[in-house]
Amino acid sequence: MPPTQIYGTMTSTTSKETLASAITVGYRSFDLAERYETGKAVGEGFKAYLEIPGRKRSDLWVVSKLDGLPSEGYEAVKSRVVEMLKLANLEYFDVLLIHHPLRRGANLDSLDGEDLRDPNGQGWKFFAENIETAWGSMSRLVSDGLATEVGVSNFYEQHLKLLQSSIQAKGGSPVAWSQSYVDGAHHQKALVDHCQANSIQVMAYRPLAFSQVYQMIEPLAGVFPVGEQEQPESPQALTMEWLASRGISPVSSSADEGRMKANFEAGRRGEAANPAWASEMQKVFDKVAAELETIEMYGGVDECAGCFETMGAG
Repeated sequence: MPPTQIYGTMTSTTSKETLASAITVGYRSFDLAERYETGKAVGEGFKAYLEIPGRKRSDLWVVSKLDGLPSEGYEAVKSRVVEMLKLANLEYFDVLLIHHPLRRGANLDSLDGEDLRDPNGQGWKFFAENIETAWGSMSRLVSDGLATEVGVSNFYEQHLKLLQSSIQAKGGSPVAWSQSYVDGAHHQKALVDHCQANSIQVMAYRPLAFSQVYQMIEPLAGVFPVGEQEQPESPQALTMEWLASRGISPVSSSADEGRMKANFEAGRRGEAANPAWASEMQKVFDKVAAELETIEMYGGVDECAGCFETMGAG
């Protein structure tokens, strides 16, 4: 079983040194992506770790993500993954995900939400026509030993159901992991329930990106104390605990070792939480979700994830 707490490497502050700090804190799971510009630094960090006597590849659990649906033919896809592994100084990924359900190179900063919502639009049409070929390539990557498990990112129920129907009809590796935007206000209960009912483990990206907003909203003023992120009662720490108690693996990152440690320890507390505590935490975050409209008005939302959530919904 991989460690629940995952260290993200998307931000520009990621370096060989921050990776070493994350390992010192206790992280052994890392989230990479073909799109990220931090691959060289991450690879140097892994190389330095594995050169220490007694350290071995199996100590690490590494997930990476292919940019868009890998629909261009298996040999081209395999070549991309080989280059990703070379950059990371690894021989295989523990998990390889499809980063998003669009074409490789799609501009995720300026998505056309109207087209994506349209079930006859170019976005959904491309996904529906290419998911079978893409998953065939993902399954072959497992057979060739380049990945141990495969999964998806930014796929919602409508994407997963189409993919699962294809696997049932044509065969292929099971969907082992799903990485989605989940935080204290955006619980994604239907998606998480669907995944967990189908033995798909869930990772949450950007779980803390907007947690500071919660303290700015009057109805939540008494829920979270105002203070530093390192405090056990901070919205950041409680979010990490709550997610872990739901069986969700949060992906977090920071260049500050103190915050790394706070995030890691909070997640571990959540893993060990008893049902009564988890129930109380759910009530707390239900209060947060009740203020969703206000939180989003303050900018507390990942608009890219919102476009994927409504993709093909009409």
